[in-house]
Amino acid sequence: MSSTLLLGLVVVVGAPAPKDKVDPSRIEGDWKLTEYIQAGREEPERTGIVFRIGDGKFLTIGQKEQVDYNLDAKTDPPSIDLLPPKNVKEGIILGIYKVDGDTLTICFTKGAGADRPKKFESPADAKIVLMKLKRVKKD
Repeated sequence: MSSTLLLGLVVVVGAPAPKDKVDPSRIEGDWKLTEYIQAGREEPERTGIVFRIGDGKFLTIGQKEQVDYNLDAKTDPPSIDLLPPKNVKEGIILGIYKVDGDTLTICFTKGAGADRPKKFESPADAKIVLMKLKRVKKD
């Protein structure tokens, strides 16, 4: 085997694998809110709400509230933009998300012009919301 071929194999085998991308379809389904933290404070009164996510729609079951969303699974971490209805003056809500098994975590900023969060946390001094949801099992 020539040294050039051997060097080429070493480079290919030793190169890092491409980073796995999140499959956007993994976010689709019904999800129950189990944890809601805003500015570092847990708000248990908000838990229990069920959301239906899919086809670009984020729907609150039973309350018929809906926002559109866009995902970008190529960013690190993957990003989500929540697009409020046209009659709501609040602008696009910038967030990040991750799916780990049957847990969906979404972290987003509140307020117009706020930067997208970089970490899945809600510090006390920030206008950041951290939501954890569990996938609702179909009977």
